[in-house]
Amino acid sequence: MDLEIVPGEDHFTGSVEISLAVAETARVVWLHGKSLIVGSAAIDAGATWLDAKADAAGGDFIAITPQRDLPPGSYILRITYTGEISRNLTDGVFQQQQGGDWYVFTSSSR
Repeated sequence: MDLEIVPGEDHFTGSVEISLAVAETARVVWLHGKSLIVGSAAIDAGATWLDAKADAAGGDFIAITPQRDLPPGSYILRITYTGEISRNLTDGVFQQQQGGDWYVFTSSSR
């Protein structure tokens, strides 16, 4: 996992590997990713990596669609992403300036 946040900048970047346990054949993997933009997505299917397409769904969710259905089994999903650091809202990732220095915070409305 990698996360780069620079106070004063308007965006952050990161990458993550997520372990998946698929119980039934799946066409789509759903992730919560409020306002994230996925740069790349791939799924480790054992001997091969499957490229996957990422689409935003309603602003809060991301649909990851591999190039073929995933049969039951264990997988690793690897994504790279960017996200916005707000200077106006206090939900998600936001920043505020105090005494000339920028500070970055996270929060959730739930």
